[in-house]
Amino acid sequence: MIIIGVGAAVKTIYTQYADFLDTQYFSLPNMLIATGALIFLVSFFGCCGAIKENWILLAIFTFLLCIICLFEFASGIAGYVLRSQTAAYLDTRLRADLSTYNESTHAIWDLIQSNFECCGVDSYADWSQYFGESGELPVSCCPSVSGVVGAFYCNSASTTTGTPSTSYSTTTTTTTQNTTSSETTTSISSSPDPTPISARSDQNQLVNLAGSESTTAPYTEGCKSAFGAYIKQHAYQIGGCALGLAILQLAGIGFSFYLVRQLKNGYFST
Repeated sequence: MIIIGVGAAVKTIYTQYADFLDTQYFSLPNMLIATGALIFLVSFFGCCGAIKENWILLAIFTFLLCIICLFEFASGIAGYVLRSQTAAYLDTRLRADLSTYNESTHAIWDLIQSNFECCGVDSYADWSQYFGESGELPVSCCPSVSGVVGAFYCNSASTTTGTPSTSYSTTTTTTTQNTTSSETTTSISSSPDPTPISARSDQNQLVNLAGSESTTAPYTEGCKSAFGAYIKQHAYQIGGCALGLAILQLAGIGFSFYLVRQLKNGYFST
């Protein structure tokens, strides 16, 4: 159950970033899931052999257990190898996909930059090859500001913060009196809400919001570092889980060999 759970969890995590990850990042979780399912099937031979004291079933169980153990060692080694290759792979992939932002990869870029609080490949300066020297950045490169109403944009050249937009009303009271009667007239006038500002309608911009424009400082860490550390962490978990279970399984294989030998000797001695 442990090996299936780890494989399924890592596969679920990798799936949301599938546009940036190669198939090799999904082969390891799939291998763990398949290995866990195979262990369930193989355990049938071990249980039947132990209950019936049948050395042939136990021998089949031991043989299959050895094959599974090899799969687990292979998965563990592959996890550590994949971990060491992640930085170089992401550097190549992120730089290639950055040039297609706003066409096919803006959604995954925005997801990664928002989730990992990063910007660009190495830094926000990488976006200059797409936006030019204007200093503009995707909104996902900047942390959003709570309580500020207005068009929010991301810019590496300036960091101004807008103020909340408020509506207000004034009350004017006019009192007119004469010698015969007294009359009080009250008039209420309300000033309209501030005129909505139309922000730039580029991809990932907020438009037609009341209030002044605002921006914050962009994230300084590159996504190759932040996102890469996340991917390498899970590759490390796959490798550690597979190798740990393989080592524990060696004890089970040794015990199975012992039972097979004992039952086999008892079978031929009768």
